[in-house]
Amino acid sequence: MSHITADQLIEATGATHRQIDYWATHEVIPVCGEKSPGSGYHRTFDDEIIPRVRILVKASAAFAGGLNADIMRKVYNGYEEGKVRIGFDIYLVWT
Repeated sequence: MSHITADQLIEATGATHRQIDYWATHEVIPVCGEKSPGSGYHRTFDDEIIPRVRILVKASAAFAGGLNADIMRKVYNGYEEGKVRIGFDIYLVWT
């Protein structure tokens, strides 16, 4: 496991700066060190989160960015299972 910058995470996943910032600030994705270090500081991430962030990007695009942080956290945490319940009898499934 190695650490990567936000720019490297963006390049590897197709996420936007805004998405990474939102997901880090709202504790959807784990950050190495402080989650909001302030202006001029750069977050780092474990490179192991790349596949999970790719799913977040795809889910966000599929719902036109309409999934809130709680649902995105469920998607991130449910990555290994391949599905999460996002509403009453509504499931988001990926392969």
